[in-house]
Amino acid sequence: MKILTVTLPDKVFESASEEAQEQEIDVASLCSGVLSDYFLNTGPAENLSKIPRESNPSPKINSKTEAHDAKTGFNVATELVGFPLLSVRFAQQFVDEALRLPGVRAFKDKRGVGFEPNFVYIEYVMTRRSGIAVSFFGEPNSHTNHPKILGKGRGPSYSRAKIYSQEDMNSILPHVRKAYELKFGKI
Repeated sequence: MKILTVTLPDKVFESASEEAQEQEIDVASLCSGVLSDYFLNTGPAENLSKIPRESNPSPKINSKTEAHDAKTGFNVATELVGFPLLSVRFAQQFVDEALRLPGVRAFKDKRGVGFEPNFVYIEYVMTRRSGIAVSFFGEPNSHTNHPKILGKGRGPSYSRAKIYSQEDMNSILPHVRKAYELKFGKI
């Protein structure tokens, strides 16, 4: 293992510090992990040209590309590159829960993940802070025992939540199935 000293812009350091604090690790370990994941997953240094040069990177992806079902799986880390590890982990948990339901397929869509049939949606995977924003079919009051983070959605038939912690994720995952059943009936 080699030791490397890097200089980070103040904004990047602040963001990395927040992420490290959430994961209860030091900033150097977090940055080392991000760099290691990048180079282990993308290959040699010529791939550096693929790193977005924006201050707030987001991948350039086409809407509604190849869909993936439970058999083929959907790997958030390879479909949505460049997002914080914890955000990707939350998104993957959400995708896995949705793909357990009958006939569901997932596809990448801008900064999020769509599902066919449409009953839930990852609106976006967060970049400045770890987390995801998700939508569910059904108003909050139609989701019995819903957590406080589930509120009114964009349209009258949807609820919305922002997930920042594993506790948030655990409280919201049962509502993936509930949204499916509200829209299509009991499984």
